[in-house]
Amino acid sequence: MFSSTVDFHDSFRKLSLEYFESKTGDKKIKSPTVFYGVEFHHHSHPYNAFDYDTIFPLGKIVFEGLEFPCVAKPDLYLTYIFGDYLKLPKKIHAHVDVSSVALEEVLRTKKYIKGGGAGRTVITYGTFDVLHYGHINLLKRAKALGDYLIVAVSTDKFNNIKNKQSFYTYEQRKLFLEACRYVDLIIPENNWEQKIDDVKKYHVDVFVMGDDWKGKFDFLKDLCEVVYLPRTPGVCSTNTKSYLAKKK
Repeated sequence: MFSSTVDFHDSFRKLSLEYFESKTGDKKIKSPTVFYGVEFHHHSHPYNAFDYDTIFPLGKIVFEGLEFPCVAKPDLYLTYIFGDYLKLPKKIHAHVDVSSVALEEVLRTKKYIKGGGAGRTVITYGTFDVLHYGHINLLKRAKALGDYLIVAVSTDKFNNIKNKQSFYTYEQRKLFLEACRYVDLIIPENNWEQKIDDVKKYHVDVFVMGDDWKGKFDFLKDLCEVVYLPRTPGVCSTNTKSYLAKKK
């Protein structure tokens, strides 16, 4: 056991220096030096050691309009770790498995990075069968209410529950909407009850539906703003499908 905190830190420092010397080999490092201690188990860079003035004093760097602290000599730092870091490597290793990051956390981070927290997430729901200019007009106006538009598209199974038959499958309707510049994310609508969970999960600021649903979703007003947009007159999927059927 260590008799004092000083003894502990002295022993720890000695162990770190021994570790450093065993890993750096013939690499010439000026003193003072900054390097990873034995408590830092980083498998990718076990040999990293830097001249003190490469790291300190910390500078500042601007990324997507926001200012962050960074090492004093970022070019030197990156060159030491990656070599020619301006060229894409033949094999890319991700520092973080993006698929493991919850989508709702990505959205929340995106909102706060964009405009310092001013970003607004909008969500709307629908079947979006036989996509027409009325749908596009609705999506355009919905996107204008915020910065990020999520569209929940009714699945084929849910349409069956609603006794509603779509001309196109869910995957086909999803493909159409992915080509629309106003849409940022598409999620499946599996049931009537998921709206509260969606608003919470995706940090929604504005819930949008056509005004033929006016009042039906006011229960969401405690969680977000609820907006009912007027439908585009003279067009709907049902009429379009009926007209096309008569043309056969």
